[in-house]
Amino acid sequence: MRTIELDEDIYAYLCSQTHEFGETPSSILRRLLSLQPLGETEQCSPTRWPEVSDAPPEVGGEAKGSPVAQNDSHSRKDWSHIHPTSETQQPSRSTSQVSEFLQTRAFTSQGHALGRFLALLSWLYQQHGEGFGAVAEVRGRRRIFFARTSKEIELTGSSTKPQPIPGTPWYVATNNSTSMKQRILKKVMARLGYAKESVQTATGLVEPDPSLRRSY
Repeated sequence: MRTIELDEDIYAYLCSQTHEFGETPSSILRRLLSLQPLGETEQCSPTRWPEVSDAPPEVGGEAKGSPVAQNDSHSRKDWSHIHPTSETQQPSRSTSQVSEFLQTRAFTSQGHALGRFLALLSWLYQQHGEGFGAVAEVRGRRRIFFARTSKEIELTGSSTKPQPIPGTPWYVATNNSTSMKQRILKKVMARLGYAKESVQTATGLVEPDPSLRRSY
């Protein structure tokens, strides 16, 4: 086994090619490169690697002519638009990564629901990058909750109090009750493909223990 570093966009692309629950980045690459399973390969030799086109794969899809593109053109998944309906649609990293973040000081040190609401949204952006744009689909009947500018949110209602989501180019309406913030987060995490148990755990912790609330 070898350890390599991947840019976030490349890792996100690999994850988007997942065909089954629990598939690892290594197995995804092996499938995309048309390599045999590890136990079936002969002794490793550079001359035995299949020829790979110099042209990079198209963004958001498999390389033209690849077996995956030819035989499985309808199975591509974009986690930024999936509403989870079964366990096979959940990214395998969701549960463990969400649990780890919920124990960090970036989250636990927030003494109010608003701080935890913004911290969780910021973390979700770091995980999904441009895929985070799916949050734009989470909206009320008349109001929008997310936008690239505060003005867009302000135009859809009074006293929306949009605030920037830390570390992102997005704004979110914050003049909502804690229960509404939790409902918004549930829809956001569902859109991003997180498992139901992870969603419930994360949103349940948005309301911190009263003893942790700071006075101003």
